[in-house]
Amino acid sequence: MSWRREETRKSVLDSLKEGAEVFAFDTETSGLSEEKNRIVEFAGIRYLVQNGCLVPQKQFDTYIRLPDNIVMDEKAFAAHGLSREFLSDKPEEVDIIDDVFAFFRGNSPKIISGYNSGFDIRFVEAMYKRNGLDFCPSVNLDVLEMARDR
Repeated sequence: MSWRREETRKSVLDSLKEGAEVFAFDTETSGLSEEKNRIVEFAGIRYLVQNGCLVPQKQFDTYIRLPDNIVMDEKAFAAHGLSREFLSDKPEEVDIIDDVFAFFRGNSPKIISGYNSGFDIRFVEAMYKRNGLDFCPSVNLDVLEMARDR
């Protein structure tokens, strides 16, 4: 593989060592501001690096009901189609935070991966903070950044 930036190549290769866990995840949100909006869907797969392959270990997917005071942005709804009505019978953030925490194995998952994952990380950090937790991944392997660096 060729990379324009040596730090991208090094980050990817150093991270994917035998036995490493990789947490690939994505969120859908009610808008673009992690301070004013919330996650409405969280989906992820935890992988283990074994014999040079990513072997799925655990999958987690949940919808999350919006608090009454949070508005669903029209552009967000157009992007993912998750309406307040659809989300009305789903669990609240406080009801799923322990499951998200367990998926990431706590506060500091080693390797996070996703498409434009910086956006998703900001929303997970805000969710953790609202629930008295800290989210501190060690490595962010952003697939969008990696694709642009080829």
